[in-house]
Amino acid sequence: MMFTGLSPDEARGLQWAEVHLDDPTPHFEVRPNGRRRLKKGQRRRRVPLVGSALAMMRERRQKAAQGTSDVFPRYCHQRNANTLSASLVKPMKAAGVWQKTVKVPYSLRHSVKDWLRRAAPTNMQLLIMGHGHGEGRAAGGYGGDDLLDMQAQHLEAALRRGGVIDYPTLPDTEG
Repeated sequence: MMFTGLSPDEARGLQWAEVHLDDPTPHFEVRPNGRRRLKKGQRRRRVPLVGSALAMMRERRQKAAQGTSDVFPRYCHQRNANTLSASLVKPMKAAGVWQKTVKVPYSLRHSVKDWLRRAAPTNMQLLIMGHGHGEGRAAGGYGGDDLLDMQAQHLEAALRRGGVIDYPTLPDTEG
């Protein structure tokens, strides 16, 4: 969430079939699947993986159990993202950054949006965050090119600005 702007519900439903680590621009897809649906006004999209996010996803894939389809198996079967959000509060409290209703797990998405505002044009922000899609909307437009390579450049610049592009990775304890 900290590296992509994903919402907790989008993250918990991510499946390996939606992750494309070997493509020229590594990315994952946000689309309805058996674990999640998209909110009204959101659109299927591809989100680039850059920096620490790409390294973490490659490590997670290497350690994934054979035959598992879920990227985050601990949370994927929950009815909603509340369990994921609740589990993220604990380390936020330990780090001294959690403030009820002010700094919560969803704040990670807001931080990415703030960084993107300073590093990317509006249409790129909207493509990455999944807002503004549809006929005549800022992220819409004609054709099928979602400018994934350009999204990756802008997301990387935003994460650099936020100081998290090379965020140190911790051992992956979920399995």
